[in-house]
Amino acid sequence: MERISPSACGYSDKDRQFFPNGLAVTTAETTEDFEFIFKSLKVAYHSEYPEEAYCPSVLVADGAEAITNAAICEFGIDFTRVCWAHVIRNVDDNMHRIRDKDLRKLIRADICKVQLTQT
Repeated sequence: MERISPSACGYSDKDRQFFPNGLAVTTAETTEDFEFIFKSLKVAYHSEYPEEAYCPSVLVADGAEAITNAAICEFGIDFTRVCWAHVIRNVDDNMHRIRDKDLRKLIRADICKVQLTQT
Protein backbone atom coordinates (compact mmCIF):
# COMPACT_ATOMS: atom_id res chain seq x y z
CA MET A 1 0.00 0.00 0.00
CA GLU A 2 1.33 3.41 -0.98
CA ARG A 3 1.91 5.97 1.77
CA ILE A 4 -0.07 9.17 1.28
CA SER A 5 1.19 12.33 2.91
CA PRO A 6 -0.99 15.43 3.31
CA SER A 7 0.70 18.84 3.52
CA ALA A 8 -1.18 21.88 4.78
CA CYS A 9 -0.09 25.38 3.91
CA GLY A 10 -1.26 28.74 5.09
CA TYR A 11 -0.15 31.85 6.87
CA SER A 12 0.06 33.19 10.43
CA ASP A 13 -0.81 36.60 11.73
CA LYS A 14 1.10 38.58 14.35
CA ASP A 15 -0.80 36.73 17.09
CA ARG A 16 0.51 33.42 15.69
CA GLN A 17 -2.94 32.28 14.61
CA PHE A 18 -2.68 29.93 11.63
CA PHE A 19 -4.98 30.37 8.63
CA PRO A 20 -4.87 27.41 6.23
CA ASN A 21 -5.23 28.24 2.56
CA GLY A 22 -4.08 25.08 0.83
CA LEU A 23 -3.78 21.33 1.12
CA ALA A 24 -1.69 19.01 -1.02
CA VAL A 25 -1.58 15.23 -1.04
CA THR A 26 1.63 13.56 -2.18
CA THR A 27 3.12 10.09 -2.10
CA ALA A 28 6.81 11.03 -2.08
CA GLU A 29 7.24 14.55 -0.61
CA THR A 30 9.90 15.42 -3.19
CA THR A 31 11.36 18.85 -3.95
CA GLU A 32 9.23 18.84 -7.10
CA ASP A 33 6.08 18.26 -5.05
CA PHE A 34 6.82 21.25 -2.86
CA GLU A 35 7.83 23.39 -5.85
CA PHE A 36 4.37 22.66 -7.27
CA ILE A 37 2.74 23.70 -3.97
CA PHE A 38 4.72 26.94 -3.82
CA LYS A 39 4.02 27.73 -7.49
CA SER A 40 0.31 27.14 -6.86
CA LEU A 41 0.37 29.52 -3.90
CA LYS A 42 2.09 32.15 -6.03
CA VAL A 43 -0.51 31.78 -8.80
CA ALA A 44 -3.41 31.98 -6.33
CA TYR A 45 -1.92 35.04 -4.65
CA HIS A 46 -1.28 36.74 -7.98
CA SER A 47 -4.90 36.16 -9.05
CA GLU A 48 -6.06 38.08 -5.94
CA TYR A 49 -3.28 40.69 -5.92
CA PRO A 50 -2.01 41.04 -9.51
CA GLU A 51 0.16 44.05 -8.69
CA GLU A 52 2.14 42.21 -5.97
CA ALA A 53 4.59 39.32 -6.09
CA TYR A 54 4.07 36.59 -3.50
CA CYS A 55 7.23 36.48 -1.43
CA PRO A 56 6.81 35.24 2.15
CA SER A 57 9.32 36.43 4.73
CA VAL A 58 9.48 33.13 6.66
CA LEU A 59 8.59 29.54 5.89
CA VAL A 60 7.79 27.32 8.88
CA ALA A 61 8.07 23.63 8.07
CA ASP A 62 9.20 20.30 9.46
CA GLY A 63 12.84 20.73 8.42
CA ALA A 64 12.62 18.43 5.40
CA GLU A 65 15.34 19.06 2.84
CA ALA A 66 12.80 18.86 0.00
CA ILE A 67 10.82 21.78 1.43
CA THR A 68 13.94 23.90 1.94
CA ASN A 69 15.18 23.15 -1.59
CA ALA A 70 11.79 24.01 -3.09
CA ALA A 71 11.68 27.28 -1.13
CA ILE A 72 15.12 28.20 -2.42
CA CYS A 73 14.06 27.36 -5.96
CA GLU A 74 10.73 29.21 -5.89
CA PHE A 75 11.52 32.16 -3.62
CA GLY A 76 15.27 32.51 -4.13
CA ILE A 77 16.44 32.33 -0.53
CA ASP A 78 16.54 29.89 2.38
CA PHE A 79 14.36 31.26 5.16
CA THR A 80 12.89 28.04 6.51
CA ARG A 81 12.24 27.77 10.25
CA VAL A 82 11.53 24.45 11.90
CA CYS A 83 8.01 24.09 13.29
CA TRP A 84 8.03 23.92 17.09
CA ALA A 85 5.45 21.11 17.14
CA HIS A 86 7.79 18.95 15.05
CA VAL A 87 10.76 19.75 17.27
CA ILE A 88 9.08 18.93 20.58
CA ARG A 89 7.47 15.78 19.13
CA ASN A 90 10.93 14.54 18.09
CA VAL A 91 12.35 15.42 21.50
CA ASP A 92 9.56 13.51 23.24
CA ASP A 93 10.00 10.53 20.92
CA ASN A 94 13.67 10.28 21.88
CA MET A 95 13.52 11.03 25.61
CA HIS A 96 13.10 7.35 26.45
CA ARG A 97 16.85 7.01 25.90
CA ILE A 98 17.45 8.92 29.12
CA ARG A 99 16.65 6.65 32.03
CA ASP A 100 16.49 9.30 34.76
CA LYS A 101 12.94 10.74 34.70
CA ASP A 102 13.93 13.90 36.58
CA LEU A 103 16.73 14.57 34.12
CA ARG A 104 14.30 14.06 31.23
CA LYS A 105 11.97 16.69 32.71
CA LEU A 106 14.84 19.16 33.15
CA ILE A 107 16.09 18.66 29.61
CA ARG A 108 12.62 19.09 28.15
CA ALA A 109 12.03 22.24 30.22
CA ASP A 110 15.35 23.68 29.02
CA ILE A 111 14.48 22.94 25.39
CA CYS A 112 11.11 24.63 25.85
CA LYS A 113 12.86 27.72 27.25
CA VAL A 114 15.19 27.85 24.26
CA GLN A 115 12.17 27.92 21.97
CA LEU A 116 11.08 31.19 23.58
CA THR A 117 14.35 33.03 22.95
CA GLN A 118 14.46 35.90 20.48
CA THR A 119 17.56 34.78 18.55
